[in-house]
Amino acid sequence: MRGNMLKAKRNDLAHSVARQLSVVEANAETTLCSTAELMRLMTAAGMEARFATQEGHDALLRITASWNAMVSSRGEMIDTHKALLDLAQRFGLNERMWGGDVEKAMQGAGLSVVGQAA
Repeated sequence: MRGNMLKAKRNDLAHSVARQLSVVEANAETTLCSTAELMRLMTAAGMEARFATQEGHDALLRITASWNAMVSSRGEMIDTHKALLDLAQRFGLNERMWGGDVEKAMQGAGLSVVGQAA
């Protein structure tokens, strides 16, 4: 009986972690989109203002470095899923939260899937 309570507690905790991971991932995706829009706007504004190409180049380099760091962070989130799936498998926890049923985990976090990768 005590083992079942511990397993249920672990599954509850894993569900909380999965929900928060989904929130962090959604925020990261939003930030990537916003940063891409900023990069587009910076370039378009420079063109429309008829600035020489070198004007604002340092700022564009910095935002690009920021973008690259965010893309790397996104990869770390993917690796986090893999590590948590491994942990769930080792302890017999609900694995669906770590990749098999992402849509359900996202809905639990108040998010929704808007498209699927091919």
